[in-house]
Amino acid sequence: MSNPVVFPGTFDPLTFGHVDVVRRAQAVFGSVIVGVAGSESRKSPLIPLNKRVELAQEVFQDLPSVSVETIDGLLVHWMKKRDLSVIVRGLRNGSDFSGEWQQAGINSTLEPSIETVWLPASSSHAMLASQFVREIIALGGDVGGFVPSPIADWLVR
Repeated sequence: MSNPVVFPGTFDPLTFGHVDVVRRAQAVFGSVIVGVAGSESRKSPLIPLNKRVELAQEVFQDLPSVSVETIDGLLVHWMKKRDLSVIVRGLRNGSDFSGEWQQAGINSTLEPSIETVWLPASSSHAMLASQFVREIIALGGDVGGFVPSPIADWLVR
């Protein structure tokens, strides 16, 4: 495949589950863009957008075929401008599939040339979600087992 695939998300925060999907997508497709989106639906993100991009770049610095970019606006419009055509998403369970199926249908209606491919979560990450990590942080818990060390270090600060 000549163009990279896009793994989009808010990554607030980036978890080991996200890292697993990126590494597996890289193994299958060769090149991956981690597309970090703003948190428009959330009034106060845990981590500012520019910091999420910076932290993701640090996490993936050892993978030369993985890049990190900010997504501005609608994902499919952003992708079309860059001549990108494949979205990769991770699925933890059937509930994820239902929502992801709907999103893929909307994306396909908006831009028929864009395809979505799903990778099932590795069993060790099937229950991991950023929302749980945010809750643990809010209640003063240790998230080191759920997020890469650059993220955990920033959160502690």
